[in-house]
Amino acid sequence: MEKHHIIPLCMKGKNNFKNVVTLTPEEHFIAHQLLVKIYPKEFKLVYALHMMAEQSYRRNNKEYGWIKKKHSEINKGENHPFHGKQHSKESRNSQSRKMKGNKNRYKDKRVIANGQIYNHYIEAAKELKVGPRTIKNRIKNPKFPDYSFLNKSMI
Repeated sequence: MEKHHIIPLCMKGKNNFKNVVTLTPEEHFIAHQLLVKIYPKEFKLVYALHMMAEQSYRRNNKEYGWIKKKHSEINKGENHPFHGKQHSKESRNSQSRKMKGNKNRYKDKRVIANGQIYNHYIEAAKELKVGPRTIKNRIKNPKFPDYSFLNKSMI
């Protein structure tokens, strides 16, 4: 059994026993679906239903599709929590440094794969007819001792 506020807290309902009913999980889910149908622009109601729907045992595919669509609709434009705001310059610079670091991480590293030396992991991937991510994963995985980055001391 689950507790449900008759008048939702986000709609100025009180958090007291007069405003709470006990429902089965199925009834609780349906109650939230009905609230969203009645108040489709109430962000917190849509969000609550969306969070309930993430628990797969509470929904079927049609319900889930409907819920995801409502959640997407209410998060567009002026309703989006970040609408009209900007990341600070410090935040943008931090993200930029992180992204640059990810791109250049393997830039100049040579790779050894199955005894063959390659100038880059992408070259190894093309030659071995696998994806670049596969090469990186094999380098990290101890089950593939024949895959590694070539250290400068090995040259």
